Amino acid sequence: MSLYQIVHSLGGIASIHQLRIRGHGPRYVRTAFQNGAILRIRRGWYANLNVDERLVQAARVGGTLTCVSACASYGGWMPPGAGLHVAVPEGSRHLKHPVDGDPFIDTNAEVVVHWNGPTGQDSSFVPGVLPLRDALRQVLRCQAPDIAFAVVESLLANGAIKSADVDWLRHEVPGSRLVLELAGGLAGSGSESLFRFRMSLLGVLMRSQVEIPGVGWVDFVIGDRLIVEIDSREHHGGADNRLRDLERDSVAFALGYLPLRFDYSQIISDWDAVASTVCALIARGDHLAQ
Repeated sequence: MSLYQIVHSLGGIASIHQLRIRGHGPRYVRTAFQNGAILRIRRGWYANLNVDERLVQAARVGGTLTCVSACASYGGWMPPGAGLHVAVPEGSRHLKHPVDGDPFIDTNAEVVVHWNGPTGQDSSFVPGVLPLRDALRQVLRCQAPDIAFAVVESLLANGAIKSADVDWLRHEVPGSRLVLELAGGLAGSGSESLFRFRMSLLGVLMRSQVEIPGVGWVDFVIGDRLIVEIDSREHHGGADNRLRDLERDSVAFALGYLPLRFDYSQIISDWDAVASTVCALIARGDHLAQ
């Protein structure tokens, strides 16, 4: 088996010890590195050239992807500005910067170190990434409830986790019951999940992913007629999409609905304005049939 195949079989990252016991000694590995065939991450650790950069960065720090960074590897939503979350064994020393390999400074905002160390492997283990259940347990303990909710919903939506995983998390992290009880698999984006969770804390009830004849599927309906659409960063860019959304809103208005639309940046950076707008319409009774 070639050096590339061995490293690939180990998840794209391997220690010199792992390579030695598989027949490739330090001199051979060093030559492969000097010839540009593999990447040296840090002393004693190597990677194939096509490995996910986040795995390389976590290994360079000296640990394993965890929390939101690990969940992103399973297709979960990644909150903006979250940094790189790395789990290292308790008491680890000689941590390195994820990019340049310089000594790690604990105040580095780019990296969030979890001092709980990688856990044992299970059937879902991906080398360099914490098993998904364990990563989610970290999310529920590390992140704000609305962020954790959005991550959980994104993984339910893409099928990476099931109801059994949510039940396991409810038992493992009792303080997260509210987050987990509200979570479902209908959210189309992280910003939609943030909106639903935050509005639920304000006591606003809504229906999610509602099909309206003549309009199509809408993100939320509050009361009888207030439609709220959340334009995610990923799916609503471009002039064509904008025109389509305006046409849908016009049809909805003609049918007696009140369409309201917010974009990703408003949900993330201007939440108070979003919440006050929705609550003002509800207070006036605009969500009810005339």
